[in-house]
Formats: sequence, structure tokens, C-alpha cells
Amino acid sequence: MEYNNLVSGTLIKRENRFVAKVKVAGKIQFAHVPNTGRLKELMQPGAEVFLKPGLGKERKTPWDLVFVKGPNNWVAIDSRLSTTLFAEALENGDISELRGTEIEKKEIKFGNSRLDFKLRSSSGPIYVEVKSVNLVNKGTALFPDAPTLRGSRHIDELIKAQKEGARSLLFFSVQREDGEIFSPHYSMDPLFAGKVEEAIKEGVLVLAYKCKICFPLIRLKEKIEVKLKK
Repeated sequence: MEYNNLVSGTLIKRENRFVAKVKVAGKIQFAHVPNTGRLKELMQPGAEVFLKPGLGKERKTPWDLVFVKGPNNWVAIDSRLSTTLFAEALENGDISELRGTEIEKKEIKFGNSRLDFKLRSSSGPIYVEVKSVNLVNKGTALFPDAPTLRGSRHIDELIKAQKEGARSLLFFSVQREDGEIFSPHYSMDPLFAGKVEEAIKEGVLVLAYKCKICFPLIRLKEKIEVKLKK
């Protein structure tokens, strides 16, 4: 994905889950935070940020806060970006496990949830749920960084699809460059972590790919190992 309209700024404070106070061109303004995670290690006062102009007439904030400079690299915090990155990587053939597949439908209702994609392949449909990963601790990318019952329900639906004869994929989009392996965040959400383990046992494919960020471009480029707790 290419960003051509990014504006630099400085984070003053995260006011709440959805709003941050920032300084842009010497002026104090407010930005929407398109991520419900805690982001504690990133959303620190004084952090460098990139923003893009917000769209929509009814908005209360003029900006979307989409990148934050961490200790070692830039991090894409817009959770909406993960599905776009997945779709582009799929089209470009960058996800080796999915070459020869194509998107049949987005935002597909399945069971009691809505999954991100239904793919078409020669061997039948593949149901896909994509998760945006922003947290890295000592080289390990972790998800979630806040408990997510919704995320656990998504995995239940992937398992159901797998049992009914379709194929399922749980895909973790690591939106930074310093994740060397991926692991469910056991201490933050043991229920979700357990669901990931259950999914793998039931045959659901679980993949993690990390991004390459070279402004104005960001792409999913490299597969990393998925490591479960022993």
C-alpha cells in the first residue's frame, strides 16, 4: 500500500481509546486512533507519529493517526490496514501458501460472526480471518495486546468451517519490521491463545507475516515462525 498524504506530528497524549492529542505544524489538534488495543509501549508522550487527513463529513477529528515511531522502527497502528495488506499480498503472490487463490468475497458472514475473506481455490473455499499485530517484545510479535472475546469467536468459526469440509486460515499481519517470531499473547488473553492452539489441532492454517515499511510504501513481505507455548 502506498501513502502519499502523510503528515508528521508529535504525540502529546492518548486521550482515550479512540482519540489522541497531537501537535501538527506547531498546533495542538486531535486525531482518531484506529486501533482499540492498548498500545502502551508505543503511545508515549513525545513519540513521533504520521497522520493522514480524516475522511467523512461527520468526523470530530481532522486526522487519523496511522504510524507511531517505536524505539527501533515505525509501527503501523491502523488495524483497518491489515486486510488491505493481506489482499495486496495475495494478489502479488507474496503469500506462498495461497498462490493460485483469489478473493471471492470480503466481509463474509459465517455462523455468528463475520470473517474477513472467503477465497476461491481449486480445492474449494478458504475462510480467512486477519488480525493486526502491533506489539513486539524482544523480537516476539504478540497478539492480542488487550483481551478479545470477539477474536476468540472468530477462531471458533474458523474451526467450524474446517470441520464442515472447507479450509480455514488465521492470518496475523505483523505491522512492523522487528518481529522475528509470532506467538499468541498467553499472559494477556489465555482464552484466545488456547483457541489458537485448538485451531491448529483441528487443521486450521495459522500464518504470520511481517511488513516491510519504506515510506510511502508498506507491504507484507516475510513469513515468520508461529511459536506456541510448550
